[in-house]
Amino acid sequence: MKVSRSFGRKAMFGVATLATALALGACEDGTGASDTLLTASFKIDSISQEGVCDVVAVKVQPKSLLPNPPKLSNGKMFYTEVTLAKPADAGDAPICRGENSSIPMSPGTWEFTAPLPSGPVSCQRDVVPGAPVVVNFKDGEPTCT
Repeated sequence: MKVSRSFGRKAMFGVATLATALALGACEDGTGASDTLLTASFKIDSISQEGVCDVVAVKVQPKSLLPNPPKLSNGKMFYTEVTLAKPADAGDAPICRGENSSIPMSPGTWEFTAPLPSGPVSCQRDVVPGAPVVVNFKDGEPTCT
């Protein structure tokens, strides 16, 4: 039996399309797992060092994680950099502010630490679905809010 080139190309295109669809389908398990990715937002108020606003590396460390985390979440210690800048409304005050979000995190209890000019500021938060995590660091405060 002779198969035309046109039919052969269409068949190969169909096989390629099916393979692509299956590969993309494997990325999601159909349960909305991508909706369960959890992040933390960091906001920092600090003083400038000799008129310069620095980058602060917030250390994010797990304390006790819940079982069965989302596939794309992180369960290990990491750092999130927050770039500080002088706000327009600061005038001559030596104030620096910045904010950033973390990478996806596994649910559980995490410790957040920012090395600020007055000393390290840290606190712990529960990271769970449905509860946004916002960590505010303020220079001179003993803990974050």
